[in-house]
Amino acid sequence: MTVTPTTFRTTLPEFSNTATYSDATIQNWICFGELYIQPPMWDDSIVDCAGLTFRDRGITFFAAHYLAMQQSAILRSQYGGVPGTNVGVVNSVSANGASVGYDTGIGSNDEWGPFNNTIYGQIYMQMSMLVGMKPLQIGVGCAPLGVAPPFFGQVPAGYFVGPAWPGPNPNPGIFG
Repeated sequence: MTVTPTTFRTTLPEFSNTATYSDATIQNWICFGELYIQPPMWDDSIVDCAGLTFRDRGITFFAAHYLAMQQSAILRSQYGGVPGTNVGVVNSVSANGASVGYDTGIGSNDEWGPFNNTIYGQIYMQMSMLVGMKPLQIGVGCAPLGVAPPFFGQVPAGYFVGPAWPGPNPNPGIFG
């Protein structure tokens, strides 16, 4: 499946306001995400109960992160702030002095950089840490190129013909 503005809004209904988050803007960030989130590492073979693949979910949260950051920059500039500046979670407030304190380190991972700034970025980064965690076959047990594999049980010296490589040689001296 491919992520569209419609499937994006179904997954994350908080972005359903089409005046704030137009289809074109959502599609722009989806396309940006598709550049970064590529198969085969981001698996497209398993579909969840909502009809989305792991890659679709990754693209959705990637796009949502950038949409939230973009909207934050827009609102900041509309109220006299500088767009693109970083703020964190409010950790202190004063009433009469009108001061607010932000904690930019809470709930963040030092390696995630700007993806710490939104919950969508944090979810995307958690997902990206899972990429490649599925079983991986390192090699198959086959004879070298040009050598016909022997019958089962007949392993010539120096060759291993059997299942995928299990890791370090469990029987040093037997297979070479």
